[in-house]
Amino acid sequence: MLEYINDTINRRYMVTLIIDIAGLILHIISISTNYWAEGSLEGNRANFGLWLGCKDVDDVTTICSRSVFASKLLNNDNQWQEAAQILILIALLTLLMKILLVICLLLLNVVSNYIKEVIGVHFSLFGIYFTCVLLVLIMYIHEMADFRLSWSFFVAVSALVTHGLGCLLLFTDFNKSRWICKAKPKMQIDQNVSQQNVNRQNSTKIPNRSQSVNSEFATQPEMLTVHG
Repeated sequence: MLEYINDTINRRYMVTLIIDIAGLILHIISISTNYWAEGSLEGNRANFGLWLGCKDVDDVTTICSRSVFASKLLNNDNQWQEAAQILILIALLTLLMKILLVICLLLLNVVSNYIKEVIGVHFSLFGIYFTCVLLVLIMYIHEMADFRLSWSFFVAVSALVTHGLGCLLLFTDFNKSRWICKAKPKMQIDQNVSQQNVNRQNSTKIPNRSQSVNSEFATQPEMLTVHG
């Protein structure tokens, strides 16, 4: 029974790892593309990311540079952009640490003995990631209010939701682990009681066999005297 439950939990850890890796891929896609927002800038089509802005000079040429954010039409400075870059890199670092923790849960039995502490660290890292990404999303919505949000922005939102699902799944694993810790002593006691019952039954059967053997030997002299 316990082996079956442990196998189920390990499979859930594997699913959590896959979800976290998928969220990491989405996060990397969102921060490495320049389609957080798009619209018209100085009469030309433009799109913006966290690092660069791209503007069409003509029908053929497109310029991508940090200087695109310095346009007077944006009415903002680059300080918010630098803050967003720092926050999004902190979020990336926390994601890598989250994935490393789940890998340790899968591969190292020593870490699984401290499941409560590991889950606590995992949720703390998710809290840091959630806060950083949420601040970046709010800043981008506020500073780029004159432009419509594009697909890179929504990929970042999808990454946030994906990692939330991974944490929720890990939380259910934690509750199941606590149930196992409580159930294991009781199951061990039941096994000991059943083993004692088996031993008791075996001990009662052995004298019965000896008694039957003694009775056979006791009847043999009587049979001999009758024949004599």
